[in-house]
Amino acid sequence: MSTTIDKTPEQIANDAAFRERLGGITFAMYRSFPFFALLAESFDIRMGRDIPTACVDDRGRITFNPDFVKDLSDLQFIFILAHEVMHPAFNYFGRRGSRDNGMWNAAHDYAINLMLRDSFARPDAMPDGILIDDSFAGMSAEQIYEVLNRKGGKGGKSKNPTLVGDCHEADGDSADPAGECETVRPNRAKKPTQPDEWQAAVAAAATRAKQMGRLPDSIEREVGDFLKSKVDWTEQLRQRLRHGVSRIHRDQYTFSPPNRRLVHQGVYFPSLVGFDAPKIAFAIDTSGSMGQAEVAQAHAEIDAIRKQFGCPVYIMSCDADVHSGEWVDPYSDLPMPTGGGGTDFRPVFDHLTTERIPVDVVVYLTDGYGEFGDDPGIDTIWVMTTHVAPPWGDHVQIGVEA
Repeated sequence: MSTTIDKTPEQIANDAAFRERLGGITFAMYRSFPFFALLAESFDIRMGRDIPTACVDDRGRITFNPDFVKDLSDLQFIFILAHEVMHPAFNYFGRRGSRDNGMWNAAHDYAINLMLRDSFARPDAMPDGILIDDSFAGMSAEQIYEVLNRKGGKGGKSKNPTLVGDCHEADGDSADPAGECETVRPNRAKKPTQPDEWQAAVAAAATRAKQMGRLPDSIEREVGDFLKSKVDWTEQLRQRLRHGVSRIHRDQYTFSPPNRRLVHQGVYFPSLVGFDAPKIAFAIDTSGSMGQAEVAQAHAEIDAIRKQFGCPVYIMSCDADVHSGEWVDPYSDLPMPTGGGGTDFRPVFDHLTTERIPVDVVVYLTDGYGEFGDDPGIDTIWVMTTHVAPPWGDHVQIGVEA
């Protein structure tokens, strides 16, 4: 580590300003951009002058050159910190494979900066010279890399190529890719080291940010893609319904045919007939935290499930209250969900009990942001669009790592 004797008075002043400023930047980041702030807790934040701007390495260390930072606005400082966090959080190192490190870094920069631009929604948040190109909008880093590779590594619109982080991978076991550095703020949360640990950290940060109403759409889409389930959750749900609901519901009587067990004795009783199918209640969370795509997916899945089982289903739309509840046969049109308020899961189970709705299982489709209450003693399968884990009942997940 460099000593103050090696530094100029201006550098000493910049170091002191960086230390003092970092606390305020962290607070502002939590207030306006909690997703990035929560992930930043897993990193050591350092300063060093062997890099021109800022970078992150594969050991959970983000390094800033304090001479570079002094010319950034607070919003630009937050932008760069969020940018560096995104590289390892979205598995930059694991996804690189055998690709050229510099070109892959540039591809990731393009993808990240486009997401951050949409998230920050202010042109002045972006420092001059960052890698940004609208022709890459909607493309993954892998797709951008292929474009850059076809162009011989060219394709940037950066006025300052040094803003491309150049220490994203350590050289050997002991070398520090950022050179001599001083840790200003050690990590305050566990450092993820494996892809599944990063996935859990990203999911937790997204959940917290969404609860606060501050998860940008661009980041929510990226998180959804990053955590996309590798299992067929719909088949998993159907298997649970198939094996978890086995009661026979025959509640109609007929003498045609009669009960065969007593015919040989000359005794004729009616036989029970009816559907050998489960009675399923579906509750759709229509609160404000559920997106239109999530509600539409829930609606489509209910339609597929009832047709597969060939049974009527009891459909409820609910947020902080139950807005509707009705039986729908296997091939009638499903009612469209209604609602849009807060979230409380308890009224659904109160409704089923009060109205004496005979069901074997409740399938509750929700993002999990609400009051669960105590276990009502009704078999329940939660279908979650987030990593929220319900305190009771079984659960499967939509669009996240199961």
